Amino acid sequence: MNMQPQKAKGKFVRYQPSIITYVDILGFRRLVQTKQAGEISRILRVVKETVAPGKELSELLDFRIQHFSDLTVRVLPIVTGSRGHGDVFAELLSLVYVQKELIETGILVRGSIMFGDIVTSWGLLYGPGLIRAYELEQEAVFPKIIVDHNLLRELRRNPSLRGSEHDYKMEMEHINKLIRKDSDNSYFVDYLRAVESEFNDPEVGYPHFLNTHKNEIVRGLNEFKLDKRVLRKYRWLKAYHNSTVKNRFASHIARRYII
Repeated sequence: MNMQPQKAKGKFVRYQPSIITYVDILGFRRLVQTKQAGEISRILRVVKETVAPGKELSELLDFRIQHFSDLTVRVLPIVTGSRGHGDVFAELLSLVYVQKELIETGILVRGSIMFGDIVTSWGLLYGPGLIRAYELEQEAVFPKIIVDHNLLRELRRNPSLRGSEHDYKMEMEHINKLIRKDSDNSYFVDYLRAVESEFNDPEVGYPHFLNTHKNEIVRGLNEFKLDKRVLRKYRWLKAYHNSTVKNRFASHIARRYII
């Protein structure tokens, strides 16, 4: 019997320009140290199911998705010519839903979304785009998903990323409803503002979510008041929450949701 290792068959492999989304769970090391294996498994399954594109979207857009421990990478290869909707807009909106649903289960994430070159063949995932996505995720620090400036520049240059009837200005009018500039001049997915219009009944659903968001922050501020490294993340989230509420509601209503 030939026990020699088999050589991989040759295959033409090239980098594919793609929209790359890189997401991981905040505080996963602490979870491993304090939770049982079954509870960690449940958390990872929730994240996997939430971050994965829906069946209809996956079949339509040919996503690649890979999970490793607390990390998820979504890759959407760019095709020539618009698919009829804006790929960048669709991915940003998807991340609004992802953060909403995870926060409702007490899970905070950070990450990045960018445009870059990547390979997803032979079950492998590598390339300069993935490295840049990782670097941006590390820069995020706080529970936010950074939007790379290069992605927005590529949106201007490449009409394939925009809706079929949108120029750059029109596309950005829609995208600006989903992103926000932070104090360090980085853009991030502005899920707390953007999610309001996604409820079937915003007058009921949005206040309920604001209270859920508020309660999660208060819980974190109390639980980690002696842990400065974690506490600063919840303080950032508190500032984001309060500024969103103040910008959305008159002061007498905003008081209900302010922390």
